[in-house]
Amino acid sequence: MSKLGNIAVVSSGTDNSGINGAIRAVVRTAASKGVKVFGVRWGYRGFIDNQMSILTSRDVSGKIGKAGCFLGTAKPHKVLTDESIQVAIKNCKKQNITGIIVIGGLGSLQTSRKFIEQGMNVIGIPSTIQDDIAGTDISLGVDSAVNNIVKCIDKIRGSSSSRDRTFLVEVEGRECGSLAIRSALVSGADFCLIPERPAKDMTKLTRRMAEFSLKGKNQCLTILSTGWKPGIDELTQFLQEHQHETDLYVRNTVLGYVQRGGAPTGYDRILGTHMGSRAVTELIEGKSGRMVALKGNKIESVPYEEALDQKKVIDPALFTLFKTTRV
Repeated sequence: MSKLGNIAVVSSGTDNSGINGAIRAVVRTAASKGVKVFGVRWGYRGFIDNQMSILTSRDVSGKIGKAGCFLGTAKPHKVLTDESIQVAIKNCKKQNITGIIVIGGLGSLQTSRKFIEQGMNVIGIPSTIQDDIAGTDISLGVDSAVNNIVKCIDKIRGSSSSRDRTFLVEVEGRECGSLAIRSALVSGADFCLIPERPAKDMTKLTRRMAEFSLKGKNQCLTILSTGWKPGIDELTQFLQEHQHETDLYVRNTVLGYVQRGGAPTGYDRILGTHMGSRAVTELIEGKSGRMVALKGNKIESVPYEEALDQKKVIDPALFTLFKTTRV
C-alpha cells in the first residue's frame, strides 16, 4: 500500500475530446493500487465549493468514448486567489487528498502551481487543442480536433458552390500554429498561415494565391490560425478589394467550437489512457511539479519548468512536408 493519501482529479479550462478517457485511466489505475480518487466538479471552483466525490471504476464505465468532460470544467482565471487557495487546501485535507492530477491547457497548468506552493503534490496532463504546451509532442484532444476540422473542410470542398472559390478557414491557435499546420497537411490545403509567421506583405501573399489558381486549380484552400496577423477578416477584405486583379472569389469560415466537440478519436482515447495512468504512477512515486508528455512515441514526464516556462516550437519538418506536398 502506497504512503500516498487520496488523489483528486480535475479538468480545468475549455474542454475537448479525450479528457474522459484520461479520468477513467486515473480512477482505474489508482484503484489497482488501492488508492481512492476524488473527482472535482467544475474545475478549480470545485475545490473551493467542496464539490468533490469519490469516483469508482463503475463511475467511469462507458465514459472513454464520450465527448467533453463528465465532471464539468471551467476556466481558472480569478478563481484561486490567495484566500480561496487556503479554502481549497483545507477541503483537500478533510478528504486526505495529498495528490492532484490536473488536466488542462497552459493557463490551467500554470495555475496548478499554487497548489504546489501549498505543499500539495501535483501532476499535469496537457489537454488543449491550442497545442501550445512545450515539452510534449502533442496535447490531448488535438487529434480529435484535426479530424473534426478535416470533416468540415471535406464538406466545404464538396459543396456545389465550391468551384472557382478561394476558401479561408480559421482554426484554433492563439499563439501556436500547430493545429493549423496539422490540419493543412491532412486536408490538402494550399496555404497555412500561423501566428509564428505573420504576413509582412499582403500583396505578395495575394499574388501567390493567384498563381495557384493559374495552375489550373478551381479551389484554393487556406487554413489560418486564430492568432495569425493581420487576421482572417483583414485578409478577406484585402482579397475582395483586389478581386479585379486576381480573379479570386473569396469565402471565409470560422469553425469555432465545432473543433472541440464529438467523440474522441481512437488516438486520443489511447493517449488519454496512457497519460492518465502515468500521472497516477508519478504521484505514487512521490513526484510533483511534473507534466506527463508524449515524446517520440513514448510516455514520459517532464518538469513543469520544461513544459510551462518554454515556448512551444513547431517541428520545422512539418512545414517542410507541407510545402513539399502542396505543389
